[in-house]
Amino acid sequence: MVALVKHASLNDLVELGPPTPIGFVFLLKAFDQVGGSGTWRMQLLPFVLGLAQIPLLGWLAFRMTGLASLGMFAATLLAGSRFFAVYSLRTKQFVVESFITLLLIALAMMWLRRRSRVRLAVLLAVAVLVLPVSFTAASVGLVIVNGLLVHVLLDRTGDRRGSRHLAVIAGGLYNALALTWIVLLQSGQASPALVRFWQGYYLPVDDFGAAWGFLTTRVSQFLTGALPDTLTWLALGVPVAILLLLSRRPTRTLGGALALFYGGMLAASAFHLYPLGGRRTDIFSYPITILAITAALWAIGRRWPIVPIAAVVVAVTELVLLFPRAPIGYPPSPGRAAVELADDLAHEADAIVIAPHANWAVGCYGRWPVRLGRAPESTNGFFVEVDRPGTLVLRESLDGVDYRADRNVVHKQLEGFMQGRPRRVLFITLERRRRTDEWIAEAIRSHGYTSRPVGAAERGLRIFDIDESSAAPAGGERGCQLSALNYQPEGKAKIHRGGPQRAAEKRARFRVQGWGLAAFTEP
Repeated sequence: MVALVKHASLNDLVELGPPTPIGFVFLLKAFDQVGGSGTWRMQLLPFVLGLAQIPLLGWLAFRMTGLASLGMFAATLLAGSRFFAVYSLRTKQFVVESFITLLLIALAMMWLRRRSRVRLAVLLAVAVLVLPVSFTAASVGLVIVNGLLVHVLLDRTGDRRGSRHLAVIAGGLYNALALTWIVLLQSGQASPALVRFWQGYYLPVDDFGAAWGFLTTRVSQFLTGALPDTLTWLALGVPVAILLLLSRRPTRTLGGALALFYGGMLAASAFHLYPLGGRRTDIFSYPITILAITAALWAIGRRWPIVPIAAVVVAVTELVLLFPRAPIGYPPSPGRAAVELADDLAHEADAIVIAPHANWAVGCYGRWPVRLGRAPESTNGFFVEVDRPGTLVLRESLDGVDYRADRNVVHKQLEGFMQGRPRRVLFITLERRRRTDEWIAEAIRSHGYTSRPVGAAERGLRIFDIDESSAAPAGGERGCQLSALNYQPEGKAKIHRGGPQRAAEKRARFRVQGWGLAAFTEP
């Protein structure tokens, strides 16, 4: 994501078709202009919108039910959702999509309370404007707009300022636009690699047993992700809400809209249009799920008033107990260490080999000029090509064969690149001691290079430099000078020059957790 924000133009985004909304990338570009440095600026957007959704959802639940207790209940459920909290700190579109869902619901409720052409125009305008910002805005908008359209056509009473003819015309235009947008998205951004990645999250339609298993696992995950871990049983309130709302004439439209939404998501999953149960891809639906559960408690509370009060007591108690034991933090990004060290150490004559899954970190943290290329074999849909002589970004696959399945994929890519016989090769990888790292290292060694680890941490940095001034030791090998590194997380790497003995004294100072950079020199 950060590589797209830093380097992608509008033309790049249209041509590459990454699995990220174009509008969301440009929103992050705007936030990236905020003073200071670092990716925290891009995190501001999902973080602020994530916080704002908690009181907004509580307010909507209160306006829907008229009960402050259920408003607090809804807000508490969202605040206790682990996946919602996690992705409120990530530079991903998922929490922004849930905010858009909530915003469209709020505008629809405002129009239902007082039907006016202005409010209808605002709702439709917002529904259109958010299409480029969210992949899910079209599906949510279709459910809301058509639910309101049915409500208007069936309602023979109430305010007529929003005429039926206007509602039908406006709804028809929005339907045409939203469906066209969905078709364009599917044709431009549904890469085969992405479909394969989510294969287990599509509803199987040719096997009843597999379909039943899907309903009990993936659909369950789709509903329970919105809830705190100890209150996932509340997801049973969703089908209860649909049945209770459909049973009463005043709430029948709302029940029908919920049935249309969940039925539509099942259909989208069956046609491989959208995965269900993917956790992060489900976040956009969290406001709908929580409001459905709230509606079920409201309907039950009409007969047993103690139920809403008991529900909020349970939710608040769970939230108070949850926070101290489950802190949410941003995942470490040690890829920055490896890339910045390579940037500091690489000389003009050095060759650089970048592992397939390291190219995005290089685009994010490196100082080399880069360009973006289309990569249909990747779930990201693009890769970062470093515009530096003597640099090879390994591709994930050749002729449809993934590099994790066949080591020859790596060997073939290195064959021509290593013909130039560079004196030193820096190998940047973000893998954690996986066999693919060894395959790449083996391919480099096969061209007459040697490598050794620097420091005790095997997963750290491995660097060798040729010492042209030293005599060849007994045994026929040429001497080499080892550069020991004292890595400082907040500063730059310091290079300590000296012979092997001096390097050995410095090894203990160097640690890099989890990520690798290796240098190979000709023996």
